[in-house]
Amino acid sequence: PTISTGFTIQLEDCHISENTARDGGGIYIRADAQVDIRGTDFILNTANEHGGGLYYDPVSVGDLVDYLNVSTCVFHNNSAEYGGGFYSSRIG
Repeated sequence: PTISTGFTIQLEDCHISENTARDGGGIYIRADAQVDIRGTDFILNTANEHGGGLYYDPVSVGDLVDYLNVSTCVFHNNSAEYGGGFYSSRIG
């Protein structure tokens, strides 16, 4: 799924597996969506370009800190050209 501007989502104890997309094989998050992901497994997801398991595309670098929390998750056997498990377009 794609999560866009203004939404709030919480995923807890989920299993996201065997998905395919151009970006964000498991989940693609963009803009200022507020996201809290805990205890979730990202397994065998594939992206052709960015973020096999999870791709986060924040509006600004500050959004990465303010809007995204990923804790106690497992990223296993995800693949992508850039960031097999996790990729953010604005880190650094």
